[in-house]
Amino acid sequence: MTSFSLFLVLKLHSSSTEPQCCRATAPCTGEASLFTLSSSNAMVQMLGRGGPRVVAASIDSKRDLEQQLKACCESFILNMTKAAVEPMLGFITKFTAVRLAAGSNQALAKPLREQAFAAPSKLAELVTGVNNAMRERLPPAVEKTRLYLPNPATRAILFRPIKSNIAEAHGQIAQLLEKEYSPEEAAQIPLMQPDQLKAALDDLS
Repeated sequence: MTSFSLFLVLKLHSSSTEPQCCRATAPCTGEASLFTLSSSNAMVQMLGRGGPRVVAASIDSKRDLEQQLKACCESFILNMTKAAVEPMLGFITKFTAVRLAAGSNQALAKPLREQAFAAPSKLAELVTGVNNAMRERLPPAVEKTRLYLPNPATRAILFRPIKSNIAEAHGQIAQLLEKEYSPEEAAQIPLMQPDQLKAALDDLS
């Protein structure tokens, strides 16, 4: 029997059988006896009225295990993504909200670099924090993962969406720098170049 076999655990309720068993062991009291050749036979009554009943059942199956594994993997991917680029994701969310608000209120329609949260110095600080996280927080997590997942192919599957999320966040920031900031302002932002980012992501497996 494999670890993925289906197990059905039944709990039998004994209270319904106890009265009949008591009657069967006390024939002198006028109760039904095991030796009565009629419908009042204690065994017949126990099987007909007092048989064990299923009152609880639980199922452990391969599907349940797969669902739990899927949930754990999704949680790991989300946590690793947030550990690396959560500040970038928050910045992009704010930018989107400001643009939507500006569509209905012209007073808010000013260049992104003039927004308090998006000043070049603020964005430079944010990107520096992401670079530090990529360098200091992710490698230890990757090393721990290698202890539990020694198969490189398995790790590659798990880290593929993480790498994709990190690359997408960097790509969106790069697009904003090109569209919303001057070349001089963009030069102040220490965003990793594509080749640098690729090298960093290659180490995450």
